[in-house]
Amino acid sequence: IWIWFVSSFCWIIWIWFVSSFSWIIWIWLVSCGSFSWIIWIWLVSCSSFSWIIWIWFVGCGSFSWIIWIWCGSFSWIIWIWLVSSFSWIVWIWLVSSFSWIVWIWLVSSFRWIIWIWFVRCGGFSWIIWIWFVSCSSFS
Repeated sequence: IWIWFVSSFCWIIWIWFVSSFSWIIWIWLVSCGSFSWIIWIWLVSCSSFSWIIWIWFVGCGSFSWIIWIWCGSFSWIIWIWLVSSFSWIVWIWLVSSFSWIVWIWLVSSFRWIIWIWFVRCGGFSWIIWIWFVSCSSFS
């Protein structure tokens, strides 16, 4: 799956995507576009996931509840930091109003080099990001 993910990047579309979308769209991407607020809180507050599950989620753009039962741990401090500049009403609207087709298209056009930079959120080093999404939680 990872080989497929890397080999399917569209460089031109991804450059355009990174240069023209705001943090509002990024927050929508993190939300996976279709989950209610209550379910999203549950998804981001459970126990840690491996790189295999993370790569599969990012590369395929969809997931089963069975895999998400074994899901990732984000501290509430980091979560509050990620969404602190958005109102709850706008957030709920973003989570509920985008289709999976658009999400799959966006995921399929990532550029790896810029993706590494983009997911750092401007404040995390790549090493810290690997640790953050692979197993541990922030205190």
